[in-house]
Amino acid sequence: MPDSALNYYRAVLVIFPADKGALRSTAEVYEAIGRHNEAVEMRQFLVVLEENTESRQDLAQTLTLSERYQEALDVYLDILENLGRDIKARGFVQLSAGGATDP
Repeated sequence: MPDSALNYYRAVLVIFPADKGALRSTAEVYEAIGRHNEAVEMRQFLVVLEENTESRQDLAQTLTLSERYQEALDVYLDILENLGRDIKARGFVQLSAGGATDP
């Protein structure tokens, strides 16, 4: 079953290489059959396409599965840094708009 699913999603990616659903599903199939390095490649491409926290978390988890711990840690640290910037930016917007913020 995983082989037929993998063949299907890879065929979709030949036609639509940036199809997020196919990339995500291909990564999941690779993870399920223990081909973690291939899953990492799919997850890295998704991070570029989606530029969101969820795709970065998925990448970090897949890196952990492939025992690439330092890379996973780097991704988690990047997530935390981006969240910190987002929180500060929101606070600045609230202050500059005259809104009150809790300390």
